[in-house]
Amino acid sequence: MLSQETVQLVLYNCMGYKKGETVLVVTDEALWNLGFAFYNKIKELGIEVILNSMKTRSINGEEPPAAIAESMKNADIALLITGKSLSHTQARRLACVSDKKVRIASMPGADGTRLEKLLKVDYDEMFRHGFSLSEELKKTKQVEITTAAGTNVSMEITGRLPHVDSGILTLPGAFGNLPAGEVYLAPLEGTTNGTIVIDGSISGIGLLKKPIKITVKNGLAEKIDSEELRKIIDPLGPLARNIAEFGIGTNPNATVIGNILEDEKAINTIHIALGDSISMGGKVKAPCHLDGIILAPSIKLDGKPIPERLIRWYPSARIAKSKNRQKISDTSYSVMEFEDTRSSIGPELFQLLFDNSNDPQYVLDLKNQVFLEANRAFLELSGYSKEELVGKLKSSDLTPPNTRPVLISKQSAINKGIMRERYQFEILAKNGEIKPLELSVHRTKIGDKEVTIGAARDISERLRLEKALREKITEIAFAGNRLLALTEKIKNVPLITAALLKSKTEEELCEGTIKLLCDPEGLAYKNAAIYFLQEGRLKLSKCSKIMRSVPALRRGTHNQYKLERAEKTGLPPAIINIYGSHHFARVARGEIVRYQKDTEILLPLRGLRQIIGVVRIIMDPKEKELMDNNPVTKKSYEDIVETIGSILGLLTESLRMDKILEMQSIMDELTGIYNRRYFERMLKEETERSLRYRRSLSLFLIDLNKFKKINDTAGHNQGDVILSEFAQLLKKHSRKLDVVCRYGGDEFAIILPETNAKGALLKANRLYDHIKDYKFTDMKSRLRHYRITASFGISTVSKERNILSEERLVASADNALYKAKKLKKRQVKSYWL
Repeated sequence: MLSQETVQLVLYNCMGYKKGETVLVVTDEALWNLGFAFYNKIKELGIEVILNSMKTRSINGEEPPAAIAESMKNADIALLITGKSLSHTQARRLACVSDKKVRIASMPGADGTRLEKLLKVDYDEMFRHGFSLSEELKKTKQVEITTAAGTNVSMEITGRLPHVDSGILTLPGAFGNLPAGEVYLAPLEGTTNGTIVIDGSISGIGLLKKPIKITVKNGLAEKIDSEELRKIIDPLGPLARNIAEFGIGTNPNATVIGNILEDEKAINTIHIALGDSISMGGKVKAPCHLDGIILAPSIKLDGKPIPERLIRWYPSARIAKSKNRQKISDTSYSVMEFEDTRSSIGPELFQLLFDNSNDPQYVLDLKNQVFLEANRAFLELSGYSKEELVGKLKSSDLTPPNTRPVLISKQSAINKGIMRERYQFEILAKNGEIKPLELSVHRTKIGDKEVTIGAARDISERLRLEKALREKITEIAFAGNRLLALTEKIKNVPLITAALLKSKTEEELCEGTIKLLCDPEGLAYKNAAIYFLQEGRLKLSKCSKIMRSVPALRRGTHNQYKLERAEKTGLPPAIINIYGSHHFARVARGEIVRYQKDTEILLPLRGLRQIIGVVRIIMDPKEKELMDNNPVTKKSYEDIVETIGSILGLLTESLRMDKILEMQSIMDELTGIYNRRYFERMLKEETERSLRYRRSLSLFLIDLNKFKKINDTAGHNQGDVILSEFAQLLKKHSRKLDVVCRYGGDEFAIILPETNAKGALLKANRLYDHIKDYKFTDMKSRLRHYRITASFGISTVSKERNILSEERLVASADNALYKAKKLKKRQVKSYWL
């Protein structure tokens, strides 16, 4: 029976329900009782709730009725309690990116009697455990698994990104599975070999009375000793035997009962799946995804046993025992067209990042300076609503009179072709308040419209800190003669601090800060180190030359020795877990505003809204004695260091936002490779380098043959899929120094440095064969594929043929491409042939 506590766990712990929000429950005939029970329990909480029911879909991923799809867009939270998954439907995707940014949890085939136990976990602890597992897997090339039951299998995972299923869906537009608790990835195709013995449960069969032995060769299940499993697999074709997933359970409350939704989450188990791997980063599309549970595994990562604490962080999973083990025959877990509920990075996520960024961001029409888009933070900064700002106000409407000359000078910068700038500016808010800003802008093209993408940073606090810094230095300048040498150093600090504001990279900023802290002309500290927060850990970014670091601090006797050694010698650890009790971690969490012991000082690096790192300083003992005898000077000296830390934090955040914006301006959004703007810039640079140093340089212009026919007959979505796969195919078979770009539409270009005419022709023919043999995805059928070819136009820098500029290089390649399109057989044409 569904309890009120279970419903509260879903709404408050997982979905982050806020007062006044509307909840939509979508259910079907298969899970009507559970869906209706959720509806009643939510209504009892006094929450506005809507219940929509429909016929059970025939396969996972089948669209719901239009009325339900429309209702999903208008709720704040949607719970999809259905027999078949709605995770990868267009209706679900549109709801997550609608104006409401609906938060959605999918519970296909959920067991209502066990939900409370599975949901009642420490989500923070489960996430930290899952994150630690994923970090280990990221560094791993090969996984080996053995069990007492007979499993002995290895697989390659190099470059495959692990996914952490944490169950926290509180951000706008968030989506995921409930119950949660696993870390999973797709092994590299064709690399799994050995014997798999499934002794827990498997999709479509349930709990196993007898283990199933599977012999795997080159990534495919070659032999299966279960007739029941063969009856499921064999009708679906050879791709159904693909080794599609390797996952590790992380939910301490899950047990192996025969329901795969729960079984694969159990601690002390792993699951290996057969069939489809597309949704988790693999390349195989198959009409099924069957998870098999393996009990009590021993796992080695690159030959080393995985740490026990990672695989068994709570007591071992309890395996359900029953005298009458019955087969689970729920069709929700039998053979099906697989639609995973795991989210993937795409336009939804980028929109989510823009809308919820702590930094104010906007988009301007470059020609008429009208606002085209603005995020929540920019609207709060300006005081205008989205309806008042977007499409109606210009940049000049938000500029105070005394800042108009700066705005005019920026128009001049546009005319001079300056594409990227960072400068100080002032904004006139709706209430008349003038706020100082630092703007980072990129001028680029989106579609056929030229725009300015900008990120603003309110620098009121920074200006206040700089003013306070100058005032403190003035106060110290009046100290007695005994401290004259010290005050002379402090007076130089503003000049050095001002130099930090000109830093163009994070590395340059950190080096400048270390110099300011340790240089004899700066603050002359004995040692200094800078740490930044990265994925739950403090990582040493920069330290003074005479300071060495000790290895990362972890638990255990040996690591306790390292900690004691670090504290005695003053050497900083390289990596620190911020969830531990070490004083570095406590400062990073904000529990200690300032830490000082003996000659060591530890200060937080504060960004605009949160701590982003820590600064560690070691004073000279004589200097400390001098400070202790002069409390006023000591306090001023410490305030200066805190001010430097605050400036470093703010500047670091600004540089990181610049880097994100720069990447967005040079990448093609659809294909994930470089865009034409970047191509033109790099071609000019490479051509100049080739002519200056007399080095070889070649260019490919590539055009897909009969691509328009695919768009006309199968639609533009199908065409986009082919363009994306084609771009990744080119990138896969190109060198790191080659520049692969989308030239426009279905045309691509590759810049090949250090490649002569003969080598370019050989490379083009190899690429042609790879393309000809590749099976491009057919969105309508997983059993069919598209076969396409491409035409190549090749040109090489040549003094003899007067190809001595990027314009001539492109023109000659384009001429060769035109001739290649007319060829009947192999459509590869060089300009000189």
